[in-house]
Amino acid sequence: MVGLSLLRPAMVLSPLAAGLGTVLLLAQASSAEPAIRAEYLCSGSGETLQATALFFPEDPRQVVLIVEGQAVRLPQARSASGARYSSLGQEFWVKGREASWIRTPAQAEQPLTCVVVPPAR
Repeated sequence: MVGLSLLRPAMVLSPLAAGLGTVLLLAQASSAEPAIRAEYLCSGSGETLQATALFFPEDPRQVVLIVEGQAVRLPQARSASGARYSSLGQEFWVKGREASWIRTPAQAEQPLTCVVVPPAR
């Protein structure tokens, strides 16, 4: 199982460092290009955020979620319905054009609700 990789704010010294950290995380995620890139608008528990999801379908199957210059990698987990990615208390569960996202174990009762943002035309 691939562990959780997280760029914490304390580790980000500058926008350049944030960008380099994200690049390194993406390089760790897979040498192949992601099959799907999706932009999500997530809300709940008094917060709203935009997230980019990069889905890697080849082994190890995983998603990289990027929010405000920080990236997190979650490996795919078993799911009876949809695609579920989970590690160390975080969970991103995709069903169609919607997803639920538990960013911390404390959010388990009220996950963020995410919807795909259509590309600009």
